[in-house]
Amino acid sequence: MKTRYDVFQIVKQFLAGIVAVILFSSCSFYNFSQPQPYDQKNLYQFPDCFLGKWVDTDTFTSDIEFTVPLNQKSGLQSANNTVRFHQTSLSQDDGEEGYYINKKYVLIIIKEEEKLVKEAWPKYQPGKGFSHLPVNIYSFQKIQYDSLNKPVDTVDRYIVRGKLIFEKNENGYLGRGYAYKMINDTTVINKLDSITIDLGQNAFLRKLTDSIYVFNFHRASLFGDEGGAWWNVIILQSKGKKQFYQWECNSNTANLSCMFYARPSKSNEFYFDCRWSTADMLTLMNKNYFDKTVFNKQEK
Repeated sequence: MKTRYDVFQIVKQFLAGIVAVILFSSCSFYNFSQPQPYDQKNLYQFPDCFLGKWVDTDTFTSDIEFTVPLNQKSGLQSANNTVRFHQTSLSQDDGEEGYYINKKYVLIIIKEEEKLVKEAWPKYQPGKGFSHLPVNIYSFQKIQYDSLNKPVDTVDRYIVRGKLIFEKNENGYLGRGYAYKMINDTTVINKLDSITIDLGQNAFLRKLTDSIYVFNFHRASLFGDEGGAWWNVIILQSKGKKQFYQWECNSNTANLSCMFYARPSKSNEFYFDCRWSTADMLTLMNKNYFDKTVFNKQEK
């Protein structure tokens, strides 16, 4: 029988990639061997200037929404109390796009739409190779091929049960059920999940100035063993009651001498053994080693 920990790992792996996109707008990951800056103490509450709902002014993530779930007790909670995954009771129309920041946690609602076609994919054409469906479009059935690219089987990828549809992974396990609707011959799935990142031993702030704070987040909390003992760093800068800037490492940071390993992949991974002081980080911000994203407060 699968344990509660096993279930948490399955959910965590499914959502980790989406969370990475939410927290880090860059296509690269900058991993640090220790939290930054070294000369400041850990803070376990967000300052009042960051509290509330915030909308990212870059609307390319319009299918991702952050808000407050109606039932805070409905989730799977990790052993280190850093990340909680919920099957939220919110309707698809609830909430507004952006962050919701509370004193002791950040809440993320992941909302996306998937479309399913009846025809089995992928297709293989001799001389042309494999063809696949566009992003966010999937097929009810998957064609499996042998080493010579000859089709050997067609397997179901989804199971419909009443008003819900369940995705089946390669090992035969079912994911959670989602509501769906039919538009002509296309099945449209509306997914809604939530994640709470609690401030604690694996997620906390360190202060640079009265208006600038560094959010340090332990990667293993989301990525398991692949995260290792590495930290990600985001700088939050308050710009008054209705706006803040989120600063993230950019390609210039990868040229610093404390970057000692780069792992090429679809998303580049850079590893650092930096030991930045408060003054170091403020200087790097001024010298274009971080990129800025603007968030505006969402009024009720």
